[in-house]
Amino acid sequence: MMRDTSRRRLFFALWPEDAVRERLGRAVESVVAAAQGRPVPQANLHLTLLYLGAVEVSRQAEIVAAVSPLKSSQFILQLDQVGYWPTSGVMWLAPSSPPVALFSLVSALQVRMEALGYEFDGYPFQPHVTLMHKVRQADAAKSIAPIEWAVSRFSLLVSQSSPQGVYYHPLYTWGFY
Repeated sequence: MMRDTSRRRLFFALWPEDAVRERLGRAVESVVAAAQGRPVPQANLHLTLLYLGAVEVSRQAEIVAAVSPLKSSQFILQLDQVGYWPTSGVMWLAPSSPPVALFSLVSALQVRMEALGYEFDGYPFQPHVTLMHKVRQADAAKSIAPIEWAVSRFSLLVSQSSPQGVYYHPLYTWGFY
């Protein structure tokens, strides 16, 4: 079967630096055995800002151009709340008090993408880092030592499937002032 290479699954995300990614990876390790689920590989840990879906490769340049003038200030994200969504079987790590700058960034991205014709589901943004899928023990959602993340950039990522699983790769990264 031929793979469609004219489209790519794209999304905007906070893509952690290696030190933050390692701390997130340790957080996953601390709940894996008790939760009995499928952990997200450490290399894939991120916080999704806005999912675009399957996008024509030819539209990628206009997405980058629409976002490039975006200005945002740096902020601290304190990931201190472990939770579980029973309907999806997802365990996550989130900030109990998300900074206003995070919501402003998501709103600005959404406005720019809507101007390009993208439509979104209308669900409110819930900032979180997915730790595990197919969790069978919800009571494993215990407290984790807070992880402080100094956010100074965001990225446009591509989701790529392979026989070994799904992997995410940053295509473009924008820094904050």
